[in-house]
Amino acid sequence: RILNLVKPRQLILIHGNAGPTQQLHEYCHTSKDMSINQVWSPSVGDTVDATCESHIFQARLKDSLVTGLKFTSAKDMELAWVDARVHVSQSDLGAAIGLQTVPTLDILPL
Repeated sequence: RILNLVKPRQLILIHGNAGPTQQLHEYCHTSKDMSINQVWSPSVGDTVDATCESHIFQARLKDSLVTGLKFTSAKDMELAWVDARVHVSQSDLGAAIGLQTVPTLDILPL
């Protein structure tokens, strides 16, 4: 029931018993109520590549945004959360016709 409300497009099933996990995996694949594109139920130690290249965007970061980032270490990476808005200037709009535009991320006003 929760999955029908959330309607995820991708789902990774972990920390369950093999039988019920497999049943849920099959249900998600066959149910007409679900619109899940990918379902994974990896074993311990498996690696899942759940990247979705269609959702990769490029944007310039304003200096005011970058200087306020607070990075956190996560394994061998540094991560920061960004609350920003996309800004497309008039010059960017003109360049958009040739698909050469890169929008700018700016700090959200408080």
